[in-house]
Amino acid sequence: MSSYTGSHDEEEQEPFLPAYGRGVSEVEGEEAVEYLNGARGGTFRNLSVAVNVMLVCVGVAICVLLGMIIEAPVPQSLAAKKPRCEALMLLIRHAEKMKDANEPGGGTHISKVGKKRAEYLGHCMTHKSPAFPWGAPSVLMSVTNQSSGSTRPYETLLPLSHALKKDILEIQDDDYEGLMDAVDKHVGCGETVLVAWHHSTMMELVEAVMPSNFWMYDEWPAECPSEHFVEPKWLPGSTCYDIILSMPLREKHSVSDGKVRRWWPGWMDVYHEGFGGEPDSKCKEDLRKLVEYEDTETSSKQESWRSELRVATAEALEKLHTEMEHAEAEMERKAAELKAADAKPLTPPRVHVDVVLE
Repeated sequence: MSSYTGSHDEEEQEPFLPAYGRGVSEVEGEEAVEYLNGARGGTFRNLSVAVNVMLVCVGVAICVLLGMIIEAPVPQSLAAKKPRCEALMLLIRHAEKMKDANEPGGGTHISKVGKKRAEYLGHCMTHKSPAFPWGAPSVLMSVTNQSSGSTRPYETLLPLSHALKKDILEIQDDDYEGLMDAVDKHVGCGETVLVAWHHSTMMELVEAVMPSNFWMYDEWPAECPSEHFVEPKWLPGSTCYDIILSMPLREKHSVSDGKVRRWWPGWMDVYHEGFGGEPDSKCKEDLRKLVEYEDTETSSKQESWRSELRVATAEALEKLHTEMEHAEAEMERKAAELKAADAKPLTPPRVHVDVVLE
């Protein structure tokens, strides 16, 4: 009969008998050390790969950020290989309102001057121009104000509707989502949609559509006179009737507020209608593009917004660069620690067993 008592340096283990002067645990302990040393070397290699992957991801993020700020032109070679599906959205204010809202039709219809402008647009918007690079609009839309009963936007597009033999799609007031639904449904590649709206909610519409630079236009201008026509002094409120807001649309089929949108706007530009005061006025200004608003206050706001954007962008890039340097330093420190630990092989645990034979 034999009995044994055992003691060891680490946690309690199952007993074993010596084998040719070396315990089984000693053999397993050395193998374990070799495995651990190899595993730590693998950890170091994996860490190096992780560092490289992180640096690549940070570089991609910087490229994406710069791409959002600076819209670089697409090389012609690439554009030829993969043509882009685009459309155009133009927003205009309805024609001049009547002098007195209390006179018959004063609160809902356009004035005599407004009718002349509507007829002018009816022949100037039927051919190509800087504002209509693809020719006459394919889709006409106007807002309907149920609370006030105003039909000014519809009346503004009516002569053009007759000239093009196209119906006018009516959108409910403040239904910006319904407007974009209609644009997604009715506007195709290479087509132009012309929308007549009320100036009081025009900037809200712009913010809802969200062109790339919507933050540059927070209010409708007080005036925007044509070079060939001076608005009547009796007009109430803002006398700006002559500008066109132009937004290119790009087909993306991306999700917005849980909805898949087909069309997404780009950078918004401003054009002149060039109304000369009479229905048969020549399109003298040829619906040309404005470099900037004549309103100096609005121009100064635009420059202020651009400066703020440049400063914010520089600060964001500087912060990202600092965080990258800190991350790299931390990764190098961790890698050095692991490398130093890897250079010191572990000593296999020794297990002492006393065997008593009776």
